Amino acid sequence: MDEKISVIVPVYRVEQYLEECIKSIIEQTYSNIEIIIVDDGSPDCCPQMCDEFAKQDSRIRVIHKENGGVSSARNVGIEVATGKYITFIDSDDYVDKDYLLKLYNNLNGCSISECGIICFDDTGLRSINYKLPIILSWEEYLTEVNLNGFLSYAIVCAKLYLRELFVEVRFPLGRINGEDEATTFKLVYTGKKVSRIYEGLYFYRQRENGASKTKVTDKRIKDCDDLFNEKINFFKDKDRDDLVAFFSAKKAIAFIGLYNSSEKRKQKKICDKIIKELFGVFRFRRNVPLKYKLYTVMHILKHPLNMRRGN
Repeated sequence: MDEKISVIVPVYRVEQYLEECIKSIIEQTYSNIEIIIVDDGSPDCCPQMCDEFAKQDSRIRVIHKENGGVSSARNVGIEVATGKYITFIDSDDYVDKDYLLKLYNNLNGCSISECGIICFDDTGLRSINYKLPIILSWEEYLTEVNLNGFLSYAIVCAKLYLRELFVEVRFPLGRINGEDEATTFKLVYTGKKVSRIYEGLYFYRQRENGASKTKVTDKRIKDCDDLFNEKINFFKDKDRDDLVAFFSAKKAIAFIGLYNSSEKRKQKKICDKIIKELFGVFRFRRNVPLKYKLYTVMHILKHPLNMRRGN
């Protein structure tokens, strides 16, 4: 018998997209599901729409709560989930009718299964390159070995998780950026293996006012700093100096991106200081890709005066 899957959908200000999302879940070919819709204090018509959906399908449970952000909403969903497996679907996205069926059939003894993501906006869908299915160890996954350009580790959606992985893991509260990646790396580490199919089953809507489109702010810099420090400290505690170096390099690359995108001198100085301090951690580590070292060196050579002044 197919095991129950809990589908958690956080909802906030998405009344123009919500019906498409929920309909795609209701029409899944995998039927043994519970749909947990968490209304995160949405000020539009979403709360009423959620209640109407619940009247139409007995598998739907609606939870209304005060606004606390997407992490808070997902955590509430995790607390009440009763399925053996959990998946997260953002309420402005939608999924293929075989999304759950194919993820479930793709588990292959792993505790996490994931599929391809098709990004789209008002101009239409973007194509995805199909490759053979693959099973990755947690180290391969987190260090981007065999990713084939498939950088989905930073996104919590498009995956099916064994619910037991969440016993000691929750989404961090109060962050605007990086809350997904701060959670997925712990789930992957705990789960040990990820089974992947490249077929695009999850449709990710890219909106102009979405979080991924925001400008560089002090809050975004702090969230990025917190995210990578959490990863670095996590592997420090496990005496994995190689992974400390790897994620220090990843942090440097992320801060070079923030530096280049920032329009404020103060923010650039903060990013520049972090980049140059990190370089000493990974410059001689063999497990760190050469491209990360070269990219960081190019930044340092381009901004040498700041380094000499100690800023």
